[in-house]
Amino acid sequence: MPSPLPSPPSKSGGQKETDISNARFYIGIAMILLHVVLITAGGVFTKPDDGIKFWIPALVFSVLHWLTSFTIINEQEKGCLIFFGEIIRRLESGLHFTPLPFRVRLVTKNSIQVDFGTLDDESRIELANEAESSDTRFVFREPVRINFGDVKTSKLSDEEKKIFANDPEAKTLITDPHLYFRMKVSDLPQLILTCGSVEEAIDRIKDTCITALSEEAGKTFVAIAKTQLKEMNEKLKKRVEALVGDPDALKRAGIARAIKNSGSKDYNEDDLFDVGDSWGIDIEEVNIKDLGTPKRTNEAAADRAKAIALADGEAIAAVRKAEGEKLAAIEKADTTITTATAKGKETVLLAEGQAKAASLLINASNNETGRLILKLDALKEGLKHGKAVIVPMDMGAMTGVVGGLKEALDAVSGKPTSTPPAPPTNTGTNNPSTGGK
Repeated sequence: MPSPLPSPPSKSGGQKETDISNARFYIGIAMILLHVVLITAGGVFTKPDDGIKFWIPALVFSVLHWLTSFTIINEQEKGCLIFFGEIIRRLESGLHFTPLPFRVRLVTKNSIQVDFGTLDDESRIELANEAESSDTRFVFREPVRINFGDVKTSKLSDEEKKIFANDPEAKTLITDPHLYFRMKVSDLPQLILTCGSVEEAIDRIKDTCITALSEEAGKTFVAIAKTQLKEMNEKLKKRVEALVGDPDALKRAGIARAIKNSGSKDYNEDDLFDVGDSWGIDIEEVNIKDLGTPKRTNEAAADRAKAIALADGEAIAAVRKAEGEKLAAIEKADTTITTATAKGKETVLLAEGQAKAASLLINASNNETGRLILKLDALKEGLKHGKAVIVPMDMGAMTGVVGGLKEALDAVSGKPTSTPPAPPTNTGTNNPSTGGK
């Protein structure tokens, strides 16, 4: 079976790179000849009588030029060779001959971490100070402002919205988040062609992260976002991968478009972002370290918890007080009813007694004895007030009344009634039965 045909050389690593490498060889030969000519000319123009030896400065220049024409790339770096602004080849770790006018661009092989936003942690601030002299860590301390929505603009159901009705983090808030991402340069020439430099690529990725987070924040609110950081991180990572032309993003976009074109809805909207040309960067992680909830919101949450506890205590106290007042009111009402009932009965009995008394008085006033009793009562009341009351009455009737009263009192007390002595019998002459004279 014949061996497969070799693939045609690529534009960056094929015939063009071979031609530039040959040009570098020829440039090296030309440099050698140039230095030989300079040293020879210095010796020729040097005269024994002048004391000036021109070949010495020519030799020093040639040595320095050759020494600076070599570049050492350490084990943690890689680079590319540039000739008059054109990238001609990639350079790996080791010693490389790079004479003028060749130029070398270097980048770290390690992962690069970029932190940006509000750094509240003291350790993060120390890392920011260390990042000034590091090529694997970049820290931007400018605050990032993110506007979050509220519970009303979310896609929660009405029942779920009621849960967050009094939550201060369910209101519209502006936060100062802390984000970071890690990336690795896989193709430095491609990165230079698309972005110009690592710093420029970092700025564009950072701006994309902020834009993506702002879009997601407008669809939700802080209280929910805190529980969905993993999903939000994944969405941000997909946006950044689409920006840098990551092969995985290109693959996901192709699959999502094929599913969408088939009429099915079983695809992720986050996979439909337009994927640009590759930047030669691998995105390893995009993470929201902290949403940066404002201090006033934390205080509001604490105040809310305190208010709820206080309200619960006041509600319990109010319920207990109401129950006590209810029992007191019931007891007071019972007492009032009992008192009113007793007073009512007393009033009824008093009225009945007064009615009976009035009836008796009326009856008493209809006979002589009753009128005499009434006059005696009037005399008694008058004497209580120190007044003399003249009551005209018949003393003979008075005697009969007194005797009747005495008999009535004796009957009530159970004493035997004494028989009054019989009047004396008259045996004189005046008795008509005897006919005396």
